[in-house]
Amino acid sequence: MVGSGIRRYHVWFGLLVRYQIVLLPYRHIFLLFGRVPRGPLSILHEAWTGEREYGDNDSKPVNQYIQDLETDMQNGRRYAHLHANAAQQQYTKQYNKHAKDKSFQVGQQVVVLEKDSTHKTFARWKQGTITCVRSPYSYKVQLSDGACRWLHANKLRPFCGSSAECGGHKGQTCRVWCGS
Repeated sequence: MVGSGIRRYHVWFGLLVRYQIVLLPYRHIFLLFGRVPRGPLSILHEAWTGEREYGDNDSKPVNQYIQDLETDMQNGRRYAHLHANAAQQQYTKQYNKHAKDKSFQVGQQVVVLEKDSTHKTFARWKQGTITCVRSPYSYKVQLSDGACRWLHANKLRPFCGSSAECGGHKGQTCRVWCGS
């Protein structure tokens, strides 16, 4: 339904540009939907300026409409807050299923995945050293190229210089990060 409205809008816009028709008093929404949109602010504006007279056929006066709107918005906020808290707990539970606690000490060597370009496949692993601990999961890292960055523990991996340090890789030398 929305797609057809967008297509119609593009057709109308194309015709307006093509034939250089200038329709200043009309909004593009009017051309798309065939009517002027009316929200709570337009109703309130019309009531205050006297453009709209309220007769017996109106369902409720503007003051009542605004009060009902405020009540509905408060109920919506309460509902969203309640469900956001429940969803946050569910997200936390799912994340913590596979998350591992990491901690690093000052002077420890780490490996950081640094972006070299805007494309994510061109990122490279760079070696660095922890120089400062801001919080249990935030570290200042001095990279091998001289740059210093505050990084979260999720972006860091411990660096293993030899197979003896990381538990062995069948006699091979480990020159990359390893999770052990």
